[in-house]
Amino acid sequence: MAISYSSLGFIGVGAMGKLMVENLAKSTAPGTKIFINDVNQAALDELCAKYPVSVVQCRTAKEAADKSVRETQNYSFTLQSIMGN
Repeated sequence: MAISYSSLGFIGVGAMGKLMVENLAKSTAPGTKIFINDVNQAALDELCAKYPVSVVQCRTAKEAADKSVRETQNYSFTLQSIMGN
């Protein structure tokens, strides 16, 4: 069963966040956009290349959050996945 969101924001696509974005890209309805941001450019490039239709790179965390705001008829949300050292 596909999740029904028109857009999602995801900040932090490291070891754990990457797997979560991949799962979302596979399980969301067609047309859903996942806006991602991370400090690691290689991680962003990898996900965008693997899921070019659904995953969109954002320059800043604010941009990812802004693009995934609550829309008129559909709900959207932003997830943050950050591990501390």
